[in-house]
Amino acid sequence: MNQSDSMTLAIYGAGDFGCQAMTIFKLSHPSSEIVFYDDVIKERVKNGVPVKPGLNQLLKDIEAGSIDSCFIALGYKYLKQKKRVFEILEPKISFQTIIHPKACIDETAEIQEGAIVYIGATIDMHAVIGRGAVVNCSATVSHHSHVGEFSWVGPNATLAGFCRLEGQNYMSTGSILGANVHVAQNWIIAANSTVLSSHPLVPDGNVILAGSPAQIKARRQLPADN
Repeated sequence: MNQSDSMTLAIYGAGDFGCQAMTIFKLSHPSSEIVFYDDVIKERVKNGVPVKPGLNQLLKDIEAGSIDSCFIALGYKYLKQKKRVFEILEPKISFQTIIHPKACIDETAEIQEGAIVYIGATIDMHAVIGRGAVVNCSATVSHHSHVGEFSWVGPNATLAGFCRLEGQNYMSTGSILGANVHVAQNWIIAANSTVLSSHPLVPDGNVILAGSPAQIKARRQLPADN
């Protein structure tokens, strides 16, 4: 994690998630400069911050040395795309880890690069938050649990002790993983669901677990990975 108080941070994604990331980052780095990059949004200024046209421009600015660090702010519908952008940028730039000052992080926990932890979240002892993962407001990752890279833990969601949520999973608001549960990648856990048993890899992904106890309910159509 970059600790410089004054730097230029590129945020790829100028939507609501990007604006939230900017606000949290500025709490700890008030003198730093932010630049948004977005391939979809047409606005050239967002919340007073310049928006540049997308990934190709970001790569040019990194090459020119005008960017110190990067944060990828693609939302939960775009987890595969987020991983792909991360892999494109990884050889060229470091990734900023963003932690709200009012999150509770045990000193033995590990927050990997490019992750974000929101206000009121609790990361317990020996928990691991993987690269590019999101732990949203008031979520709890209990002791010895692991949130895989590019996964999204929604507001008030909970992982009990010794859980493993693999990469590119989405836990919606208020969902729960019971103790020792292992969920392989590509699952969607519906709001207020309780997962009490482990679930294997789903190669084509986007299978919904819902209910208490959670059961496989349906497949959800997410944007194409292209």
